[in-house]
Amino acid sequence: MSSKAGVAALPHRVTIDAATWWPRTQVTPVFAELSLHIEPGQRVLLTGPNGCGKTVLLNAIQGTLPDPAAGAWRGTIAITEPTVAQLSSADQTSAEPASADDPTSATPAASQPAKVTKKALKSAFAAVGLRGLDPSVIDERVSGGQGQLVRIARQLASAPSLLVFDEPVSMLDPGAVATATSAIAAATARTGATLVVAAHRLTPWLSH
Repeated sequence: MSSKAGVAALPHRVTIDAATWWPRTQVTPVFAELSLHIEPGQRVLLTGPNGCGKTVLLNAIQGTLPDPAAGAWRGTIAITEPTVAQLSSADQTSAEPASADDPTSATPAASQPAKVTKKALKSAFAAVGLRGLDPSVIDERVSGGQGQLVRIARQLASAPSLLVFDEPVSMLDPGAVATATSAIAAATARTGATLVVAAHRLTPWLSH
């Protein structure tokens, strides 16, 4: 999942610099001095054992840092939108991303459109295998697996420039996993969005 998708919009660049997360309940940091540079339109798969900080990192990318009462966070996460000139440049890595003024902060992730059309929702629901389900369904009224598909569909329907998923298919059967991962891959290829996924099961994602 390290290849870049075709660019149809302005995907976002993610820059993580020297991120450290040290929960108060642990004698050592979960991760320390972690740096990661994700280019616009790139697809990135994060993996690791439970408790290694994947969810904390994905939340930070989306603009939500850990509660200071829970532990110490240090580092910078910047989410930036490149210019058209940068996107067409042969050397995109030379463009310096904006950094947060506060070295312990995170810039907000790509904002999603305020309104998602019914047509987009219907199309996204069909793409993940929920063709017969009403897009206005309340999450609590569907099964765990269907709930995951609903959340995937709603995010795809909003067509953001940065897609972030944390174990999005962990409760699905193999057939549904294949459908959902294909829908995510097709959406990123169509829109050019940057994609960051955390998962334990790698095989379903590697073909995308």
